[in-house]
Amino acid sequence: QKAAVEREGERKLLQYGDIYSLSFAPSGDTLVTASHDSSYALRSVATGQILGEPRRGHAGPVNTCQFHPEGAAILTGSDDTLVKVW
Repeated sequence: QKAAVEREGERKLLQYGDIYSLSFAPSGDTLVTASHDSSYALRSVATGQILGEPRRGHAGPVNTCQFHPEGAAILTGSDDTLVKVW
């Protein structure tokens, strides 16, 4: 999926459901987005494009996501009452 440039320095992030949360990697070049469609996705900060495929593993909308401070893992929280470490 491609990100559409709305205004200079601004990008529209497209995913299969509403995006509920996002977090930047410590390196600053990647971000993770959490979505209503029970997935999370890694994205390029430069383009907004999804890197690979959205990842699934929750039984409900993913409400929050966060990179580990060292970038070694991603944590997600969902309506399914689970917090997962990826």
